[in-house]
Amino acid sequence: MSKNWLNNFGLISVVTLTGVVALTSLAGCQSSAEGKADDQTVAQIAQNEGAEPVAAGLETIEQKQEYAATLLREIGSLVSTQSCASNDDCALLAVGHKPCGGPDEYRVYSKLSTDAGVLKAKAKLYRSLKESIQKEQGTMGICMVTPKPVFHCSNQQCQLDANSADI
Repeated sequence: MSKNWLNNFGLISVVTLTGVVALTSLAGCQSSAEGKADDQTVAQIAQNEGAEPVAAGLETIEQKQEYAATLLREIGSLVSTQSCASNDDCALLAVGHKPCGGPDEYRVYSKLSTDAGVLKAKAKLYRSLKESIQKEQGTMGICMVTPKPVFHCSNQQCQLDANSADI
């Protein structure tokens, strides 16, 4: 089952594995005048269990790449505030998609100062968009796994451990 949601380049098709999409209204799903996805809509998409955002309606590879770059900047902005009191206040986010599978990288973020629903929804959309671009371009990879880094709260900031693998 599939529902279409408007974004700044056309449509994003949300395909759900469970066959149930709780969102029934397109109102509020239009992008802002600045061309950014509406954060509330992105969070709602992420909350639909089993929902998989797939880029559709982006007609050229350049449009897909531009939107992917916008999403990556928005993800970077969302994880930029790293305040924490303990390690439990920090979390990792898998970002991107490699042609052989798995994320391009991991980013650490603060659970205290980040809207995790919006962040995860944007990361999920970005991953799907990157995968679509890679398939369309026939991108091949070297099939190396990106190691999951270790993180901690130090000086009230979420940080990757210096001894974590270079990602």
